[in-house]
Amino acid sequence: MLTRVGFLTLILVFSLTAVQGADIPSLVQKAKPAVVEILTYDQQNRLLKTGTGFFVSPDGALLTNFHVISGGSSIMAKTPTGAVYFLKNIVSVSEADDIAKTSILCY
Repeated sequence: MLTRVGFLTLILVFSLTAVQGADIPSLVQKAKPAVVEILTYDQQNRLLKTGTGFFVSPDGALLTNFHVISGGSSIMAKTPTGAVYFLKNIVSVSEADDIAKTSILCY
């Protein structure tokens, strides 16, 4: 089952494809560096939840699902290249839409 963030990513991919006429493989290749794995830990540094997110700006704004980060004591984002970032703060959330915008700290 697709998460809402995953669904929003698919909408973005299809919208860009329609607008630019790009083929899906090249579009995925361009978007892939923005996608991260989210790992949420409790106060004892035990893994609570995992999910995905994606960068929406060069300054480190990241979108993910609210349910993935809720209740976490520390939250980490890992890129496909192995770069690791830690959550700095939650900028805004919509529990009803299951979306969270965060900012990250470089590790």
